[in-house]
Amino acid sequence: EARELLQEGSNSVLLKLLKGKLLPEASIILSSRPGVCPELQKYVNQFYEVQGFDEVAIEAYVKEFFKDDPSSAERMLQTIKDRPDLEGGAYIPVNLFIFCSTFKANEYSLPATITECFQGHVSDLCSRECEKEGRDV
Repeated sequence: EARELLQEGSNSVLLKLLKGKLLPEASIILSSRPGVCPELQKYVNQFYEVQGFDEVAIEAYVKEFFKDDPSSAERMLQTIKDRPDLEGGAYIPVNLFIFCSTFKANEYSLPATITECFQGHVSDLCSRECEKEGRDV
């Protein structure tokens, strides 16, 4: 848990980096979930928050992704609404791309877990790259 690593008295590498006790000349870029941001802000002099899609943007993205097949877009949107694990991840644009790509590659269904979505997507990427280079998968 990141909060534990940021507690005063912690001997964590992260805290040492943030306090400049380890690699004091280094520039450090951190990425975290929004809930950790208040603790991180104590240690940084610049802070950027990258926000993803809102519900309207999710719907627009899915409809654009499946523009040649509106019924698939509606099925994908319904799948997102029916699965809280997907709904939370869909606000992150790259996740939504992976969900849509996996949905399409799996004949308009998604695996049971997000991990399986990512595994399938990586497998598809590797397969396409091998085919492009004329190698066996």
